Amino acid sequence: MENTLNPRQRQRLKIAVIIISLLFLLGYFFFLFSRHDTNEQQQNPDQVVFQQPLLQVFQYKETLNTYPDAIRIHYPYLLVVRPNEGTTQIYNLQQKTKDKKTNAVLLDYYEEIEIYNKAGKTYVDNTNLNVLCTLAFMKTKQDVLCVTKLDSNKPDVSLIEIDTNTLTQKILHTSHMLITAIYYANSTIYLGEYDPVIQKSFISTNNDTIPVPDWINIIYPMNSQIYLASFKSVRNNNKESYSLFQNNNINLITQGEIRF
Repeated sequence: MENTLNPRQRQRLKIAVIIISLLFLLGYFFFLFSRHDTNEQQQNPDQVVFQQPLLQVFQYKETLNTYPDAIRIHYPYLLVVRPNEGTTQIYNLQQKTKDKKTNAVLLDYYEEIEIYNKAGKTYVDNTNLNVLCTLAFMKTKQDVLCVTKLDSNKPDVSLIEIDTNTLTQKILHTSHMLITAIYYANSTIYLGEYDPVIQKSFISTNNDTIPVPDWINIIYPMNSQIYLASFKSVRNNNKESYSLFQNNNINLITQGEIRF
């Protein structure tokens, strides 16, 4: 076929081809750089990030299934709990170490003390608390916070404090809502709660109950502040997230990952 382009048109065509080629190469290199930068962030050995189902604890990697697998935190310890395997892996966030794996499904762990359920009762090491806790947290080495049903004929759940030396109990809080998470720090008890009737979630402290946008799976400290984390679920369109809880306000940090 005869070339009908004049010299000026041919020159413009060459310039257009060169520009398109340069733009393509620039886009390609930008893509490679972005992917490399993202991979570096994901592989940063100084971070603790949960992007379900992958959990990175510094240089260590874990893969978690959905329920009943769980993450629990009692700073500086992070627990990876696997009920189907009957095990708990313990990390130390302060020392950045993978401490030990125990053949128990732990509710809490602090300074070698383990809280776990066995044969329908909750134990602190070898001490039977004579009650079944669905959640537990060591307030001190002697006092344990326990979420339980005191009356099986009523839907209410209670937060009680148990003296592990005398086994005496003190009721701290009773609610018609589900208690989904617990943490204690700086003389304050933090409770994640969910009202199944109105299908709303809340964060409760010593004196206040504040509505939150999503079910609370974990309450934990980071950089001297309190954060709330929500795992993927149908309630949040399968987007995990974490938020800062400060001055009774909930400030969403990000969706798609949880940082500890």
